[in-house]
Amino acid sequence: MKKRAWWTAGLTLGFAGLLAAGAAWAQHDPVAGGLLQAWPELRNRPVGRFLRAELPKLKQLREELKLADEQRKAVHERLGAHRDEFRAVVDKLRAGHQKVVAASQAEPFDEQAVRAAVSELSAPLGDAAVLRAKVMREVKTVLTPEQVQKLEAFRKDAGSAAGKALEGAL
Repeated sequence: MKKRAWWTAGLTLGFAGLLAAGAAWAQHDPVAGGLLQAWPELRNRPVGRFLRAELPKLKQLREELKLADEQRKAVHERLGAHRDEFRAVVDKLRAGHQKVVAASQAEPFDEQAVRAAVSELSAPLGDAAVLRAKVMREVKTVLTPEQVQKLEAFRKDAGSAAGKALEGAL
């Protein structure tokens, strides 16, 4: 139970991190301005390793999309407009994850406390999913149909990589 809850929270945090990294990506420096810079303690954890593996792919995506200057500026503005929301969601996910870990490691073990902590995490997970969908819709409005196809292919591959990481952990 606790391993599955940790991975669920971790992967969601990872996806939220990819969104945050996307804001830095738009500024041409995905590592220096991204989630791993903000929370260096994640660097050697599974989520950090996942993000480090995905950040070069973001750079490759940037090159493949070949955004015009106006598009790059528009994407940057759309991502930047949600920066505080990204941070708030990531902070909530992080706090929720810490509660799950604390509850699952507490002595004596209290199954109800673990379930309650995991249940509390569902709200920020929902917030992250809604924010991600909302921002992606905004970003797509400035892309050409061909660029949208490339973006969707990237997202599918990223989801596949996350699924494989989850399968290996369970």
